[in-house]
Amino acid sequence: MDTLDTNGTLVLQQENIETTAKINGPLALAKPIPGTVIQPTQPVQLTPEQRMQDWEIYNRNMQLMKDIAAQMKEVAILPSEVLTDQNPLIRVEMPEKGGVLTTMLNHEFPYKGFPFYEFVERIDTIKKVQRASLSSFYHSLKARSKVKLFFLIFVPWLFGDFVRSYLYSFHRILDRFKLKPIRYCDAMRELHRAMSYENQDELVKDQTFRYSIRDIACMIMEFDNAYRFRFQDIIVELDKEKLKRSPSKEIVRLLNILSAREVTQEIKDTWKLAKFFLPYYLLFNRKLRDSLIRVLSNLDLEKVKLAPEDIHFCEERKDYVFGFMNKKWKKEYEKKKKKKRNKKPSTAVVDPSTLAIKQ
Repeated sequence: MDTLDTNGTLVLQQENIETTAKINGPLALAKPIPGTVIQPTQPVQLTPEQRMQDWEIYNRNMQLMKDIAAQMKEVAILPSEVLTDQNPLIRVEMPEKGGVLTTMLNHEFPYKGFPFYEFVERIDTIKKVQRASLSSFYHSLKARSKVKLFFLIFVPWLFGDFVRSYLYSFHRILDRFKLKPIRYCDAMRELHRAMSYENQDELVKDQTFRYSIRDIACMIMEFDNAYRFRFQDIIVELDKEKLKRSPSKEIVRLLNILSAREVTQEIKDTWKLAKFFLPYYLLFNRKLRDSLIRVLSNLDLEKVKLAPEDIHFCEERKDYVFGFMNKKWKKEYEKKKKKKRNKKPSTAVVDPSTLAIKQ
């Protein structure tokens, strides 16, 4: 197992030969090239004062670059750029069985995955483009007459080509930093496995399209726990028998449950858009419909459901009511939200942690 100790030293194990690499600045995990003879070396030892000095210099340089960028932009700092979780990193592990475990201060369980900021920013860009495009298309269709919408039924191939080109563009963005399958968290490894089935009768272009969907879905959920935790929460509600009889109805049923558990209207609208487009696309794309049935039917729900480690991080979220949360939690949340709404404006600084919901 490869580990990163608290001294900032990456310890690699390969054929009983231990080697170390000093990590400076952003975390950069490096693996030795297979077949290369590596001579054992002693780790670079730094005093606590030297480590603190290095860390302060790095933080000062990063902050300086952020300040310069903020002065250049029309909107200096977006709400999404405000840090909400600054728990210090303690250890990063890469177990032999797969995945990446990130241990942080003030957390009882390790976090599944390593949210490297460059990966997260690219994923966030894809999500924003996706949601904005769907929303724009949806409202554009709503503004058209029903007669024009009726004729769209006869050109499903045009919609299919649009979806394919759309997903291929996303895949090109992700392809350069796509993870090794073994480094996905356990839930995404299971989804990746289920979507990697072999089909001798499948055309190459259809297989490539399926693999693109697989990589995009796994990468987005690996680096965005808001989507991943929702997927893990809702997938256990899947009825595989109903899925085989009517996949569109079963998917819409799951999306309805998902929407009902959302707290904010903005995310509810996201699932509303999905309910609008997905059944229509599945209706005319039989290959994708059959593939969806095969993937979800072969999915081991025990491997993708929320584990205790996942629930630990889910409990901190206030934008979604997970299945394991009881009605008491929801009542308490609604009560605090109402109290906050009726509270008179104040110039005092409020600590966000005081608004946390306890079960």
